[in-house]
Amino acid sequence: MLFNVKERLQSLRMVASLAAFLKNPTELDSVFGLARSLQGSPLANQMQRHLLEIPAMAALVAEGWATATPNNCSV
Repeated sequence: MLFNVKERLQSLRMVASLAAFLKNPTELDSVFGLARSLQGSPLANQMQRHLLEIPAMAALVAEGWATATPNNCSV
């Protein structure tokens, strides 16, 4: 029996991150942890395709739009 270890590990990370987020939804670390666990996943690709199907969102991406950076933060 063959197991795709990489995909299974990514799934476990997503579940663990989701559990941490659900326990502490106001904690910024849990939000970033969930985002990191989704990065590069098929689910993230699907979400991106879905968002880009919205014309207004696709236009923002095409323009290279980004939020303003607060004065006290560096990029």
